[in-house]
Amino acid sequence: MAKSLESMKDIKLVSYSKVKQIHPIKPTGDTTTIGLTLTSEQARDLGIQLLLGANSWENLKVTGFRGNSTVTVTSHNKKKGGKS
Repeated sequence: MAKSLESMKDIKLVSYSKVKQIHPIKPTGDTTTIGLTLTSEQARDLGIQLLLGANSWENLKVTGFRGNSTVTVTSHNKKKGGKS
């Protein structure tokens, strides 16, 4: 039986990454930075999302959600090459 040919567009990607924790847990009025605690697997997942996003978009937005300890990689920009 011949194997069917698959392409990268057939891969199902999760649109978020889980992290162990986002710091500070409760922001204060003068908080200007955040920190992420990740396992090595979580770091690889987030890294893959960043690389794939960088291949497609000129600018990326990384957003952390304290409530469920997730991080998303998104963009409001058109895709590279002028396609939207």
